[in-house]
Amino acid sequence: MARIKCLPRDVVEKIAAGEVVERPASVVKELVENAIDAGASAIAVEISEGGMARIAVVDDGCGMDPEDLKSCVLRHATSKIAVGEDLFRIGTMGFRGEALAAIGAVSRLAILSRPNSPDVVEGARIDVDGGVANGPVVAGCAGGTQVEVRDLFFNVPARRKFLRSAAVEAGHIMDVVETLALSHPSIRFDLTADRNRRLSLPVCIDDGSAMLGMERVISVLGGKFRGRLIPLEERGVEISIHGWVAEGGRAGGKDAHFFLNRRPVRDRILMHALVEGLEEREIAGAGPAAVLWIEIDPMQVDVNVHPAKREVRYAKGGAVHDFVKASVRKAIAACGSWIVDRESRIVMNDSYPSDGVALTMRRFEDRRLGVPLLYKEGIGEVDRDLPLLTSPYKGGGLRPLGQLGLSYILCEHEDGSLALIDQHAAHERLAFDVLRAQFADGRVHVQRLLIPQRVELGAKESAVIIEQLGALENAGFEVEPFGGGSVMVKAVPEILGDAAVAPLFARLADEFEELCSSVALAEAVERIFAVVACHRQVRAGDKLSPDEVSALVADIERHGVATCPHGRPAIVRIERSEIDKWFKRT
Repeated sequence: MARIKCLPRDVVEKIAAGEVVERPASVVKELVENAIDAGASAIAVEISEGGMARIAVVDDGCGMDPEDLKSCVLRHATSKIAVGEDLFRIGTMGFRGEALAAIGAVSRLAILSRPNSPDVVEGARIDVDGGVANGPVVAGCAGGTQVEVRDLFFNVPARRKFLRSAAVEAGHIMDVVETLALSHPSIRFDLTADRNRRLSLPVCIDDGSAMLGMERVISVLGGKFRGRLIPLEERGVEISIHGWVAEGGRAGGKDAHFFLNRRPVRDRILMHALVEGLEEREIAGAGPAAVLWIEIDPMQVDVNVHPAKREVRYAKGGAVHDFVKASVRKAIAACGSWIVDRESRIVMNDSYPSDGVALTMRRFEDRRLGVPLLYKEGIGEVDRDLPLLTSPYKGGGLRPLGQLGLSYILCEHEDGSLALIDQHAAHERLAFDVLRAQFADGRVHVQRLLIPQRVELGAKESAVIIEQLGALENAGFEVEPFGGGSVMVKAVPEILGDAAVAPLFARLADEFEELCSSVALAEAVERIFAVVACHRQVRAGDKLSPDEVSALVADIERHGVATCPHGRPAIVRIERSEIDKWFKRT
């Protein structure tokens, strides 16, 4: 009996839709890109309940007649390519002809359109319900196209249950609209969420220079970049680049935007080139900020790599990397100076010294003399029964020899073996176990801030933080929504000392984005503890005094540290017999 069968049409359409439509933001991206390709000068986006209930995109582009309207909802129907060779000279945002068919397969889709011509007075409407089309029929509408998507994933409940809260999904949509607005500053963009205007970006007037769109860049990246953007413009034989770079962006490259032939891309080659071009100018805890438009001959770029058009492939990737890196370095050198904007540090009620490593290691010395790990006097001991991987050393016997490369501590054990300790991983684990012990005991020790800190994160990041307010409270934070993509931090775990708040919350937002909204409280709290433990501990590159090294080693032995909170080894043992083999003594 044959086991291989052709799938039913509705199943095929749902599979295809899953490649293109991951969440409401995917729908907005496809519809706005279609509006851009239609020559729109103004695009308005409206959403309800994070786009899960309703998405509407209205443009004043060229519009469609009834015949085109009927064809546009068919799979692989497009006006943007005609023959195979066109795939290698694509100049439009979209080209696959899958978007509307994919959206219509998993939603209730309605499209009204009229050619934007004074000779045409009637428009048309077509409806698609779960992949079944009805129409087109005559309908009155303005010139251009209006697309409405309702009940996204109504017929694919398994996909719908994996969506996040309405605020998080709205944040993803905000990111998409802002990114596309950056790529086309000559188009007006408006975004309304649940009848509240979230974004209004007027047209940037073209003054004839390549620097079109500075006000658009500042509107999207934030007012803190006004006066700090370094212009960049360079032309090569097969490539050109223009835009702006700055320091002090959000961690993880969230304020780095690349547009290849006007198409937004997330590209490792370009990001690496940007970071290399900045050299050592970026401050700890921050990321690069940049808005860069790159033009390359379409024949030298393959944009047909990913169904959602997120990735590209270059014919000469190395040359692209070197050109971007050199252009960034040249722009910075021409600027003459780099504007430093240090992250705010925590101001606490207690008067701690803020000398970084010395403070941290002084607390180590306190513990070595009997004061519990990073606790104040009078507070209970650490729970020694927390699960740990077996440590190769516990209970004493290590004699510190010194640091290797300011990253590793070398020790000799009394049995003749050699121990290599990753100072950051080991210290991170110690702090992590303290936080877990406090949580198990019923309360994490909290330090209220003398001056509450407003942390700007962006719409999506602030939404995922707010989604986990309960976990944050259990982990020792006091955080409140502040609006405008920001939160107000009023208290932090005591273990953080005077560490900077903004990069910490950027890291937490990254962690929360990977979690579903229904994740168990204990798992969310542990994720928070891992980030906190990493954020304030001794790092690779920190120079430690002999006393500080001895204190750290003593704590590692006392607590049987084996790995960091993420499972990375913190200590490695090399037997004396193995060393003897190296020198051929056996």
